[in-house]
Amino acid sequence: MRSLRILLLFFVSILTALGDERLTNETVIHMVQAGVGVDLIVQTIRAADTFQFGLLPGDLIALGQAHVPEAVVKAMAQRLNHPSPQPEGATVEPALPAQGAGPVGSAFINPEPPLPLHAEPGFSRAEVFGGYTYLSVDAIRRFGFNGWQTASIINVNRWVGVEGNFSGTYGLKTEDYLLVGGPRFTFRQFFAHALVGANGLPMSRGIGLYSVAAVFGGGMQVPVGHGFAVQPFADYVFTHYVVAQNNIRVGGGVVYRFGRAGAGPR
Repeated sequence: MRSLRILLLFFVSILTALGDERLTNETVIHMVQAGVGVDLIVQTIRAADTFQFGLLPGDLIALGQAHVPEAVVKAMAQRLNHPSPQPEGATVEPALPAQGAGPVGSAFINPEPPLPLHAEPGFSRAEVFGGYTYLSVDAIRRFGFNGWQTASIINVNRWVGVEGNFSGTYGLKTEDYLLVGGPRFTFRQFFAHALVGANGLPMSRGIGLYSVAAVFGGGMQVPVGHGFAVQPFADYVFTHYVVAQNNIRVGGGVVYRFGRAGAGPR
């Protein structure tokens, strides 16, 4: 093994002396692909008189795709910090920069470029919700209606979206349907919405009572799996049948979030 190491070092020295060949990323990749051992490649890098390594993000990606071992990349970085050839057995560690730090010589070790200023984390483009709702109806005295609620949300960005909300509740042999829509605002797992639309109390033979409606409230989402979350909510619901009604609805259900948008500048 020692004789093979000496032979390879001698071969590299001859190429350098006769052809002014520098040890480059391509040379290292060829050595890895030829099956040369990691220790032997590291010693060759340390003993080379001339070299021209590139360790910019694009270079590191190419080295990674060629399966160049980490120890070899560190040896290349060490030569950028210590241009003089290192004797065999030297254990000088390369002065690698901290994550996101500046250059080593003329190269960057961190292969991941920083996010641009004002970078926006990823968010879900769309959400669908379905669940239970309880409506406390203000009609002389309070009456409780039970039912369901669905909603669809299209998010413009991680802060603002547009929501369409439809619910049906039942009690006192009466059906109450609410169809509203409007903006929705999100902060982390919390949200608030301000929705307007119509409320209907259908009766027999197509006859019913109808009113404008407004909903103000919000809730939160608690993730429970990939794309899924549990969502409790509470809303104030305004309707007007002869006189104003100040209704309250609460409930909860499951929301599915999909169409995730990648991070990027706002």
